[in-house]
Amino acid sequence: SHWVGGGAQAAHLSEPQDWFAQATEKPGSWWPVWSEWLSARKGGERKAKKSLGSRRLKTIEPAPGRYVKEKFNS
Repeated sequence: SHWVGGGAQAAHLSEPQDWFAQATEKPGSWWPVWSEWLSARKGGERKAKKSLGSRRLKTIEPAPGRYVKEKFNS
């Protein structure tokens, strides 16, 4: 499930517990709701570029890139 709430007044709530007190639990995943929200705001579609980079921004290396494979000690 996921929680929804608010509208205009939720933007003015300063504490998370205040938002939660007025929120409503909805069954199921939030992904379909998010996808619908994005679709309403995405604008037009266009075909993917055939090559990456541009004259100004050159491609560094193919994905996923070296940084993905680096190990960090914590």
